[in-house]
Amino acid sequence: VPLSNNFIAANRVAASLWQLTALDGGLNAGQTEDLMSTIRESFVGEHRTKMALSQIEQIDDLKVVLERNGTAQATVKKRSQEWFDKHGQCLDHIYVKASTIPQAGNGAFARRFLPEGTTIISSPLVATYGRELFEVDPASSPDGINPTMLFLNYQLFHPNSSVYFFPINHALMINHNSARRENGQTPNARLRWSSRSKKALFYLARPLEDLKEEHYSTMVLDFVATRDIQVDEEVFIDYGIEWENAWYKHVAEFKSPCMPGQKKKSSKFVKSMNRQKFETTYHQWSDDHFTVCNDDSTVKWLRLLGEASPGLKDAVVAPYHGITKDHLGFNISYPTSRRRPCLILNSFPEHLAFDVMLFATGDTFESHDFQLLKRIPSLRAENIEFIDKPFRSDMFWPGAFRHAMKIPDDVFPVHWKDVVD
Repeated sequence: VPLSNNFIAANRVAASLWQLTALDGGLNAGQTEDLMSTIRESFVGEHRTKMALSQIEQIDDLKVVLERNGTAQATVKKRSQEWFDKHGQCLDHIYVKASTIPQAGNGAFARRFLPEGTTIISSPLVATYGRELFEVDPASSPDGINPTMLFLNYQLFHPNSSVYFFPINHALMINHNSARRENGQTPNARLRWSSRSKKALFYLARPLEDLKEEHYSTMVLDFVATRDIQVDEEVFIDYGIEWENAWYKHVAEFKSPCMPGQKKKSSKFVKSMNRQKFETTYHQWSDDHFTVCNDDSTVKWLRLLGEASPGLKDAVVAPYHGITKDHLGFNISYPTSRRRPCLILNSFPEHLAFDVMLFATGDTFESHDFQLLKRIPSLRAENIEFIDKPFRSDMFWPGAFRHAMKIPDDVFPVHWKDVVD
């Protein structure tokens, strides 16, 4: 099946062919068909792109591509309303906003009335094998961070299996609830393997080793209403008693790293700093935050040198405005990004602007070890932001919660249980 980049490549080919036919004295119908066949068979190497071009054989096919806004639309078979009523599935039953559960972040809410039995959303799943893949590599990470990746919290799993599934749409936003705890409520949705995907149904009956050989998002889970769900009601599933016990244990033992007298700034506090950008105490980088600037300027970059080099243009010698060659700004800079680490040299509240110095490294093989600086004397305030330093945001805190969501025993295939408890 062609992917978005394949349709984009096919669109370029179609546009070029159309230009050749539209010019005075351009290609006739026969020449266009021959050229299209030659391009598809001899010059397009990607099989998926060939598939995206497979429906273009005549000039009339090119016209259809233009009329239907590209090869993606042109190659989709037109369906009747009756066909959609029978085979279609609504993809926008839920929307995302702040959860009704305190401290739960965002949640998923019903956009319309959903009768019991409705498939609220179907989610393709990306499979990963082995919990060790969610462990942080200590050799490439600083000390004092959580040894487990936050990504684990968004996985669906079974404790007796090595497979982990990641939902790739808004199903990810559906929170946990259960009546096992005081003030809890029975979930209004449950999990079910989708019966719409023949490929998924095939692998449900196969050993886990066969699924491991499949390199694409193959399995699909349905989130199904267990009762009528009203408009704007939050949707919940049960993450399992193991998750719930782990969460309440975490809450009971929680000790904030941001207590009075401690220097740690929470991610929430760092984010709030952006409401007071001209507060000068925020301008110097701390252990927890630094400054980034959006760079659309045409100001030249200057190479920072350890010592003077006569004849070398566009270069300055360290320390330059107090910046040395071992400054952290060079280590957290990305060569191809317009979003750069920066230092605030001065601020002009009356003009809503800052005088800043930006950091970068070279963007070619020959210049990758170059350390570059750029001074923008008047950067507008909306182009500057305070953010967490690498590995200092709340999600890296050693005490942060980590636990995957359980797929119920009656849903998870017995023959996929390859881990002894």
